[in-house]
Amino acid sequence: CELVTQIAGSRVRLEVTGGYPLCDEVLIRLDAEQAGAAPAEATLALPVPAWAHGATLSVDDASPVPVSPGAVATVTRSWVGSHRIRLRLPMSIRVEFRYNGAASVFRGPLLYALQPHEEWTHLRGEAPHADFQVQPGSEWNLAIALRAGDGSFGLRAEEYDLADDALTAMGAAESAPLPSDERRSEEEPRPRSAFRIPVTARTVAGWELEHGAAAPPPQSPVEPQGVARDLYLVPYAGTGLRIAEIPWYWDDTQDAPRDRQG
Repeated sequence: CELVTQIAGSRVRLEVTGGYPLCDEVLIRLDAEQAGAAPAEATLALPVPAWAHGATLSVDDASPVPVSPGAVATVTRSWVGSHRIRLRLPMSIRVEFRYNGAASVFRGPLLYALQPHEEWTHLRGEAPHADFQVQPGSEWNLAIALRAGDGSFGLRAEEYDLADDALTAMGAAESAPLPSDERRSEEEPRPRSAFRIPVTARTVAGWELEHGAAAPPPQSPVEPQGVARDLYLVPYAGTGLRIAEIPWYWDDTQDAPRDRQG
């Protein structure tokens, strides 16, 4: 995004780039044109999320300095010419427990979800005003395995290529050039990758549809059934059908890796 404003009569342009929230770095380019005898003094205030433990802030070539999570980091100076500000917000996985103890899994600011395959049925009408019905094309009533320990409960994130993923619908992968692309340097590439969270899942017997939608999740921890399968949680905003409040069960085993389904 881009902002152009006036500070003490000087024109100031701010452009925010970087891969956030898919990646952990926010890049800000600040261009200030000096209008008077002295450059304009101003404070740049950057909110730091409460989950961003280990966050750092740097300006131009200065060494990064720690900033406190849940606070507002500020930089006050006389701005003139071009400057680069880097705010790094380390993202760890955290699990929040919702209705009936169901798990909602976050990485940084993003909520992650199970996404079943989708089957679309044309009901009536013609494009672009047609009516469709979408139903899960794979098993959706699943519970994920959590392991006792730290706040991530044994979950980890892995990086993957955006080009082959549904996140392209968010505009995260490269498509048509943006107006600001010609001003980007090699230090500020558009994000080509994102993160998903591998999980082990098993069926929850008796968890079914009610009135065409998933019934409330059963009380967790559950007693799952069936063979364990390896799936991925993906960012909620990149899904269609999804389960984001997920039943879970305790699993302290160290199973060998299996092929995962997305």
